[in-house]
Amino acid sequence: MTAFTDGGGTTKYKYNGLNELESMTEPGASTATTAGLGNPILSIIEDVIAVVGVVVAFVAPFLGAALAVVLTIVALFCIRGIVIALRRSNSTVAPGPLT
Repeated sequence: MTAFTDGGGTTKYKYNGLNELESMTEPGASTATTAGLGNPILSIIEDVIAVVGVVVAFVAPFLGAALAVVLTIVALFCIRGIVIALRRSNSTVAPGPLT
């Protein structure tokens, strides 16, 4: 069984007897305002948000690693350009008078 926390910080368990967790939202306001007709819509929205969260949690580390590689390559090209520019500027400086 998995624990979920609601906005109040208390841990809640809901178990329907089929080894599955039920929806964790409290449908009180929806039931009162839509006579229960809005509850399936809220459940679908909750499920979509859960799926998006799982996908983001799975993909985010790979995107972060790819971003780190790209930024490293960009930094290396920038450093290379700076070094080349400094070498050119040092080699083209006319020597000053010796005193």
